[in-house]
Amino acid sequence: MGLFSSKTVISVTSVVYNMAGEEKNRPNYLKSLVVRNVLSGTKESLGTTLTNGYLNGPALKYRSFFSWTQRPGNYDQIGTPSGEIVAGAELSGSQVEPHIARDPGEEIWVQKAEINSADISFWADQWILANRPADIDTAYTTDYDETTFEIVIQFPDASTVSFVPANFDTTATYIFAYYNVTTDAGTGVDYGPMKVFIYRLGSGNPALDALINGANYNEFYPFIPVRYNNKFLSSTYLPAAYAQTEKAYSKITGGSKIADLIAQLEDNESLDDIDNAYIVFGASLNTRDKACVRYIYRFFNKLRASQIGGPTAYADWKNGTNVERSIADLWNRWRTNDGAKVNEPTRPSFGALPANQIRITGSGSTDVKYDVRLSWTFVNEGSGTGRGKPGATPGDTWIQYIGDESVQRTFFNTAQVKLSGDKFTIEKFRIYWQRTESTYTYLDVYGAVHKNYVYGGKAVTIKAKDALKDDDESGFIIPLHDETWKETSIVDASQMATTCMYIVFNCYVVKKQKWYQSGIFKILFAIVIAIVSVVFTGGAGLGLLGTHLGVGMALGFSGLTAAIVGSIVNALAAIILSTLVEKLATSIGPIGQLLGSIFMFFVGNIASAFQSGSFNFASFFKIDNLIALTNSVGGGVANMMHAQTAEIGQEMVDFAEKAAEETKKIQQAFFDEFGYGAGVIDPFMFVDGPKPVAESSDTFLTRTLMTGSELAEMSRELLYGFSDYSLKLPDAFT
Repeated sequence: MGLFSSKTVISVTSVVYNMAGEEKNRPNYLKSLVVRNVLSGTKESLGTTLTNGYLNGPALKYRSFFSWTQRPGNYDQIGTPSGEIVAGAELSGSQVEPHIARDPGEEIWVQKAEINSADISFWADQWILANRPADIDTAYTTDYDETTFEIVIQFPDASTVSFVPANFDTTATYIFAYYNVTTDAGTGVDYGPMKVFIYRLGSGNPALDALINGANYNEFYPFIPVRYNNKFLSSTYLPAAYAQTEKAYSKITGGSKIADLIAQLEDNESLDDIDNAYIVFGASLNTRDKACVRYIYRFFNKLRASQIGGPTAYADWKNGTNVERSIADLWNRWRTNDGAKVNEPTRPSFGALPANQIRITGSGSTDVKYDVRLSWTFVNEGSGTGRGKPGATPGDTWIQYIGDESVQRTFFNTAQVKLSGDKFTIEKFRIYWQRTESTYTYLDVYGAVHKNYVYGGKAVTIKAKDALKDDDESGFIIPLHDETWKETSIVDASQMATTCMYIVFNCYVVKKQKWYQSGIFKILFAIVIAIVSVVFTGGAGLGLLGTHLGVGMALGFSGLTAAIVGSIVNALAAIILSTLVEKLATSIGPIGQLLGSIFMFFVGNIASAFQSGSFNFASFFKIDNLIALTNSVGGGVANMMHAQTAEIGQEMVDFAEKAAEETKKIQQAFFDEFGYGAGVIDPFMFVDGPKPVAESSDTFLTRTLMTGSELAEMSRELLYGFSDYSLKLPDAFT
C-alpha cells in the first residue's frame, strides 16, 4: 500500500433518522390544508384556510423556536452552534519551505502541502516516519484515546505504540507538509528521509497565518442533545442541560415530552452501541422533498458568495498538478539514470487545492461535544434554456450526481527514493431549479464532504456520491441556517418544517434498525387518535376497514389494545368516508341528498353489510322506508339496519382470521394512493370547533322537511334510472 493510502483510522459511524417517519408517508402541507378545509365542514373559504395555515403554521413555529434559543438564559447550557467559514487559498510547497527549521547547509524540499483539519493520521505519519520509516507503507491503524490524550498506532504484526501528539487541537486548522531535508555532498545531493511538518494556523507565524481566512457564519439552528457518553440526559445526569432540552423539545414539537422519546429509545436492542445522540435540524442531501431541495439550493448559493476559488482556480490547480507530475517523471529519470547526479532538474512539489469549510460547533456551558463540518471546493452557478429534464415543470428542483475528476500525484517517500503516489478525486453534483417552462438555473457543487466529528480526531465522513446513492436519507445533512431560512418562501419553509428534524446516533458499532418501527411513531399515532375515540365509537366490533381486533393487529398491537386502536381507526375511516360522500352528494342528482343522510347515520352498518354481501340496497329505497327516514329520530330504518347487521355477526367473527392480511392490503393501497406528499387527515379537525362532525344542519333540515312530492320524485327517479344508478353507484364509493 502507498504512503498516503495505508493509514486507517479506527472507524466510527452514525445512523440518521428523520423524526417525520418514512419519507414516502410524509405530509404535503399545502394538500393537508386543503383536505382540512374540505373535510372539517368549516365555513371559512379555502383562501382563508391557506392564509391562516401558513401564517400560523410550522415555519413560524420554527422561527419562534430559534428566537427563544437566542434569549439569555433560555438555552445557554447547550447554546446556539457557532459557525465559522475557513477558506484556504491554493497552497504551494514554496510557501511553506522557508518556515521549516533546518541546519546550516541544508535545504528543504516540500513534496506535498495542504490545509486540513486536525486529523490524527497526520501525527501518526509524523511519528512513523521519524521512528519506524520502514512501516510507512504497511496497513497500520490509528486511534485516539480521549482519556489519556494519546494517539495509539497498531501495526500489522499486532505491536502497538502510543504517544501524546504535540499541539493537537481538534478545533483547529493546520498546514501539513511532507518534506525531505537535502544536503550537497560534493558528488551529488543527499536526500534525507521524508518528514511531516505540522503548523496550527493562528499560532504566531504571520506569513503562514495569512494563507487562510476565517469569518463568522453563525445563526445555525441549535441541536438538542438526547444522549451523551452512553447515558441519556435526565434530571440526575447533566440536569441543567436536561431542563433546557426539555423546554426546547416541547417548543419545537408542540408540547411533546423528551422523556417520552427517551423512553422509546431505551427499548431499542442496539442501545448499547449508541454513544451520543442529538436532534438536529436541516435537510438531507438526498431528500426527495422539493421544498428541501430549494433550501439546499439557496444554502449553497449563499456559500458561493463567501468561498475562495472557483472554476478558474480549480482549472489552474488541475493544470499545475499535471505539470508537477511531468516534472516528477523527469526528476525520477534523472535520479535513477544519472550516476554523477549533476545538473539536477526542478524538483516536483504538489500544492493544495483552494478549499472552503464551514465548521459548526456547540457553544454552551455544558460540554456535550458537537462538531460538524461541511467542506467544498467551489460552487458555480449556471443556467439553461428548455427543461432541465423531460417533464420538468416550473418550480421543480432535483439533485443529480454528474461524476468525478481525478488527478494523479507522485512522491518520493524514503531516503532510497522509493516511488509512491495517490489519486486526488473531486466529486461533482448539480442542483437544478426549473424556473419557467423554458428556463432553468443550476448550481454545480465540487468536492462536497460532510464530516461529523464523533470523538477527538475521529469523524464520520460522507462524500456527496455516497449520500446521493443512499437508499435511506443520508447523514449528509445541510444544516438549518436562520438567515437562509428567512429568505425561503413561507410556502417552502412550511413544507420543509414538516420534514427537517433528524435524530443522529453516533456509534462505534451499529445494528441499523429502523427505530421508528420499534414503537415510537405507532405509539404517537395511538395517542393522537385516542382523543376522538369516545366521540366516534360505541365499542362495536366491526368497522369499515374490518374487525377492530384485526385492524389493531395489522397496526402492530395485540389484545385489548389492538381492539381499542382498531375501533378508533375504523371510526375515523367511517367519519372520513361519510364526510367525503356528503361533499360529493350534491353532484349525483336528487338522490344525492338522501345518500348523504344515509351515510351520516349508518355508514358503519352499511360498510359491514357490503363486506358480507348480504345488504339489500333496493329495499332501502322503498317508499315506506323513505318516509321512515324523514323521521328525525330515524328509528324505523335504524332498526331495519341493526336487524340485518345482527344476522351477519357470526360471519364477521370468521372474517377476523383474514383481517390482518386484508387490512395490510388496504394499508398498501392507501400508501400507493396517498403516500409521500399527500394530504394528511388530522383527527383533531373532527373535534375542533363547537361540535363533532355528524349530520350537518343542512342535511338534517333537507331530510326532515321533505314533502310528499319530493319523496315521490325520488322513488320515481330510482325506478326509471335503476340501470344508471346500478352502474354508477359503486363508483361513488371507490
